[in-house]
Amino acid sequence: MASPDKQSKQKSETPDPRPARPARRLFIAARVVLQILLVFIIYAEVNYIGFRQHQQWDLTQNRKFTLSETSKNFLANQEGEVKIIMAFLRSSDLFSDVQALLSEYERHSNDHITLEILDLSRDRERLMDLSNQHGLVFNRDSIVLLTPNRTKILAAEDLITRSTDRNQRVMEFRGEEVITSSLLQVTEKQQKKIYLLIGNRQAEELIQIGKQLASIASTQNVRLESLNLAGIKSIPADADAVFIAGAKVDLEARHIEMLESYWNEQHGGLLIFLDPAAATPNLSAFIRAHGVAPQDDRVLSVVSIPGMALKKTFDVPIAFLPGSPITRNLGGINLQLRGQTQSLKVFNDDELLEVKKIRPLPLMVAGSRFWGETDYQEEVAAYNENQDNPPPAYTAASIEKGATDDPNMKIRSSRMVIVSNPDLIDPAGNTSKINADFTMASLNWMVDRSELIGISPRKLTTYTLDIEPADLSLLNNLSIFILPGIALILAGIIRMIRRH
Repeated sequence: MASPDKQSKQKSETPDPRPARPARRLFIAARVVLQILLVFIIYAEVNYIGFRQHQQWDLTQNRKFTLSETSKNFLANQEGEVKIIMAFLRSSDLFSDVQALLSEYERHSNDHITLEILDLSRDRERLMDLSNQHGLVFNRDSIVLLTPNRTKILAAEDLITRSTDRNQRVMEFRGEEVITSSLLQVTEKQQKKIYLLIGNRQAEELIQIGKQLASIASTQNVRLESLNLAGIKSIPADADAVFIAGAKVDLEARHIEMLESYWNEQHGGLLIFLDPAAATPNLSAFIRAHGVAPQDDRVLSVVSIPGMALKKTFDVPIAFLPGSPITRNLGGINLQLRGQTQSLKVFNDDELLEVKKIRPLPLMVAGSRFWGETDYQEEVAAYNENQDNPPPAYTAASIEKGATDDPNMKIRSSRMVIVSNPDLIDPAGNTSKINADFTMASLNWMVDRSELIGISPRKLTTYTLDIEPADLSLLNNLSIFILPGIALILAGIIRMIRRH
């Protein structure tokens, strides 16, 4: 055992760590300050980058806050300045949806749209200033679109469709459709006008086609009117396009001359749906002279059903072909032509047409199993390479005359679209969205509004589930008693197991 003197000597020789503690604490404090500073710098950088180069994602199930291609294309090419004033009560059931939608318009407008959001109950002074400046009255939830020359006021109820019961639930939100149409109204110099040709098809069918087309066209500030060629000498000068919706009676030679003059001299647009079952030699010859020949056949295929003979099918699945502004946003979308369809021969390599600056182009092609059957009235169909028209079977084509190769030269050209099926706009009133989109894309291309070609706005719809009273009672019992009871029993069993 060491002596007390030796222990004290060893203790005096051991270095005392206490003098180093202040330096160590200072080092730790400096490191903490540095860490806090680095965190602050990273936080500032992330916020700066997020502000300058941010990206938004719409994670809603039906992408309700994502603008359609039509609206985005319009906003990307918009030139006029528009101020949008949203004057709503913040307690409104539409406030958040409308605010989010209008914010998307402002974001995609390249600074051509400015949005101001006002509360009807709190921003009374600002609302009074706007009323004095523009003569506006803010007595309900509304949206105001202001340009230097025009003003458009939308009530909140214009954006929705409510149920007819006492609950007045919102069944359909048409906000994008209404707002895009209103922006077109206040920014375009003149409303486009399309004439629907009547007198060559049953009036009842044309009425249904006209109603649907008018509804579709109104969303893009296009007006639809009817036109009867009997008794007039020329196509009206204000016609931006003429629509022939499946003529069952051929046009007279004089009417063909009117269309020829309109197309060549007025640089008009023609949208023609052909009826394969109708004998229309004059109309077919007019189309054929410009590079697209309707063929005397039916596009069909055969399907095999076990235990049965091969069966013909006339319902044609088609694909959109690239190369045209009409189909640029429709790739990968399925469309089916119902009823009977004839094939089109497209002379897109004809030298004589090139000299005349006429450019035909196929737009739709039938599925690879389909061909142009010339003996379509026979019960049994089989492809015969010696007499049938082989795949690919084209079912729609465009024709343009007078276009230039220089994209910077704005020269109005004559344009035409032919579809070899009469019911792309269903006379029964059941037109699909893709059929409507292709029809409007064709019309917008013909009236030289390529910026509006795209997928049209969706109508966000609320679906209700009808449940019988007995089933509703069962659901209530399950959610209130049975499921919580099962959870309680399981919890008790687990607790007993753990105790033992």
